[in-house]
Amino acid sequence: MTRLAFTILIAFASLAPLKDAFSQTIRDSNNNAFSPRLSGEVVNYNVPTKGSQYLFQDWLPARVLFQSGESLEVASLRYNGYHNTVVWRHPKTHRHIRLDDLLIKEFSLNHPARTARFVRFQAPGATETIFAECLFDENIRLLALRNIEQTDQVVESYVGTMVSVPVLEPRPEYYVVSAAGEVTRISRLNRRNLERAFPGNERDIRRLLRLHNLRIRNEAELLEAVTLIDDMLGQEGR
Repeated sequence: MTRLAFTILIAFASLAPLKDAFSQTIRDSNNNAFSPRLSGEVVNYNVPTKGSQYLFQDWLPARVLFQSGESLEVASLRYNGYHNTVVWRHPKTHRHIRLDDLLIKEFSLNHPARTARFVRFQAPGATETIFAECLFDENIRLLALRNIEQTDQVVESYVGTMVSVPVLEPRPEYYVVSAAGEVTRISRLNRRNLERAFPGNERDIRRLLRLHNLRIRNEAELLEAVTLIDDMLGQEGR
C-alpha cells in the first residue's frame, strides 16, 4: 500500500479525528457593529459515510437566538447530530463554520415539513449542556436529543483505494420535563415508561392512552400522548 493510500485509510477510518480538523476562527462580515454576529471555526465534516451526519441533509434557512437576547436570520444552517454542533455555511466563501454554541440560546431550522426548534438542555448526570429539539413546550416539555451514532463500518473503494466507511444511524433520546421541572428520560418508547414520568397520575394516564389507542411505539405517538397528558393535567390543575 502506498503512503498516500495509507493516509487516506487512516483519515476515513473514523469521523472522530476530523471533529476539530481544519479549525480556523472566523466571523461573519456584518458592517453594523451593533448587530449580532455569527462566530466559530472552519471545519471539514465531508467524509464518506453510510448515512448522514445531519438531522436534515439540506442547508436550511434558520433563526438563531443568542444568549444576549438578540436574534439573527441566516440562509444556510444545519445541525450535525454526530458531533452535536451547529454548522453554518458562509454566504460568500461557502466555508462550513462550526458555530460557538456557548453564544447560542436556541435556534430553529425551517424545513418544508416542519420547523425544528433546538434549545439548550442538560440531561440528568451530564456535565454540560447540549442542544435538544423541543417537540412540545407547554406545561410539560418534550425534548429529543438528535444523536447520530456510528453503528458499524464497511470497507468500500474510494478513489481506487479500499477505505473503511462509518455506518451512521439516528439514535434519538427522549426526555419529559414536568411542570415542576422534574426530568425523566424515556429509555424505550412504550406506555409504561411514559407513565412513570408522571408519578401519582399513572392510572389516569394509562386510561387516557388506552382511550386513544396509543401504545407509544414511535415519536409521533409519543408526541400525541404528551399533548393529551398536558391537556388532562392542566384541566385538573395538577
